[in-house]
Amino acid sequence: MRYLETFEHTVAAMQTAPHLARVAREFAVDQAADGVVYAEARWAPEQHLQRGLSLEGAVEAVRDGLAEGMREAAAAGNPIVVRQIVTSMRHAEPTLAIAELALAYRDDSVCGFDIAGAEDGFPHGGSRPPSTS
Repeated sequence: MRYLETFEHTVAAMQTAPHLARVAREFAVDQAADGVVYAEARWAPEQHLQRGLSLEGAVEAVRDGLAEGMREAAAAGNPIVVRQIVTSMRHAEPTLAIAELALAYRDDSVCGFDIAGAEDGFPHGGSRPPSTS
């Protein structure tokens, strides 16, 4: 669980649509500059809602940033395709919202859904530790 604490610092800087879009744009441009032609940004939208963004607003900000980065990279002679994988954090309150978000945006920059987070206490890959009763 301690490794997740490090994300608090980076995620804190990505709580607005402009900040998410900037990070996504820079990710696309940096990947293209390294010669990558296809990349996937794997991230957890639920971690970016502290300053009022909705899940949809977060995904759209990343989508827009990726699109801008792809345009910028292509203009520099480094074409790239970048998609996003939306991730649900298994140690958070169980919900279908992120899976539904992936479906809603599957034709609009989202290429996948993932579950990530703390492994300790979640041996079966589910959202809650198994009952001991």
